[in-house]
Amino acid sequence: MAITVAVSNQKGGVGKTTTALHLAVAAALAGRRVLLIDLDSQANATTALGVEEATIDRPGSYLALLNSEQVRPDWARATDIPGLSVLASSLEMAGIELELAEQSDRLRRLRPVIATMGETFDWIFLDCPPSLGILSVNALVAADTVLIPVPPEQFALDGMERLTSTITRLNEGGQTRITTPSILITMAQSWSPEKLKRANRIRQTHGEEVLTAEIPHSNAVGQASGERRPVFMSRPKADASDAYMRAAAQLILRHETGSDAQPEDIEPLVEQMRAGLQPLGGPQTRPDPSEDLHHRRRRRHRRHDHGDGPRIYRSRRRLRHAAGTVVLIIGALLITFMLLGAL
Repeated sequence: MAITVAVSNQKGGVGKTTTALHLAVAAALAGRRVLLIDLDSQANATTALGVEEATIDRPGSYLALLNSEQVRPDWARATDIPGLSVLASSLEMAGIELELAEQSDRLRRLRPVIATMGETFDWIFLDCPPSLGILSVNALVAADTVLIPVPPEQFALDGMERLTSTITRLNEGGQTRITTPSILITMAQSWSPEKLKRANRIRQTHGEEVLTAEIPHSNAVGQASGERRPVFMSRPKADASDAYMRAAAQLILRHETGSDAQPEDIEPLVEQMRAGLQPLGGPQTRPDPSEDLHHRRRRRHRRHDHGDGPRIYRSRRRLRHAAGTVVLIIGALLITFMLLGAL
């Protein structure tokens, strides 16, 4: 049976869909058979993989929840990434909570879908909507574990606490299999002292539940979303690309081996993901060894210029230029005062 991960946070705008998408892609690059089930009516995870929204003729997650006994593995549609399929969403998902509200099994509609799909796939990722309604609870009830994307922001932390409280209540009622959630810090900003402090507090409070990888604040991810491509393919050298691969590797090892991964275990799996990326036509993910040091330095500056982080906080060259200008101004003023004193 597949290992099923619900990617959820009650707060919107925390990188939930982006995280579900990239973890699914990374797991496929590592040679796993992966299904991404899109439970959000916006269908962003669906369209980001180049798949059209579900219809009656090409059913997806909406019809799967309404008619779970009719679901077949061929409802999952293959993507351009080998090993990765998606159960597409559509705008109809916006009204499904009203349609399920009167059903006695409304919180368990996703379990038969997972049971059917789990015979074909190794991993199933559930992209949940930004709420704790029927769809998100369905995902929690059907999943083996939950991954919570959390930016170091207070509202996102509040959403995480409400989600973990919901999981505790579901566990007490015997409705879930989730014992320990995994937490992924997203939109990390090393140049913001306040957010760095919150990120450290998350790690101190939740300990080993927090994945070692942190997803940095990166314009590369936004650019990739605009191109409807994973960041691995549009900007494989971006810090966010490497971070998502490492997060996926740790998650895979944690649940396939039953123990937390060590750094020396993660690296071979990340290398496997990079190797899986090459046949897809993506650029090289590692610098060419023949490049000289000067060229590498120039390329790093270009990387910051093109959006892999805020340039103003990363550019040492500007700081040196500013310091040099200040020294020149002070020197000119001293010379002027000396000349005036001599007169």
